[in-house]
Amino acid sequence: VLIIDLLSGGVDTTSNSAVFVLYLLSINPDKQEILRKEILEALKIGKTDGKDLMRMSYLHACMLESQRLLPFSIGTNRRYSKDIVLSGYKIPA
Repeated sequence: VLIIDLLSGGVDTTSNSAVFVLYLLSINPDKQEILRKEILEALKIGKTDGKDLMRMSYLHACMLESQRLLPFSIGTNRRYSKDIVLSGYKIPA
């Protein structure tokens, strides 16, 4: 069951990331056009690989901006087992 959970967790976050990027591009056609030109330029070279993707700076920027605006995770919830004092402030467990 753990392996299935890990795999589905990876698929879920990947698909959400893709959907968020596509949504943001759909409501920002000017940005969509910039990305389209970058992709077409990369495809002119011929067969693309991971190195080509690493050189696509605008695609990378779009992915980062999407994660900033619509994060699929807002952090990890943790609970302390006992009260702590941080910079003079008591934080209850």
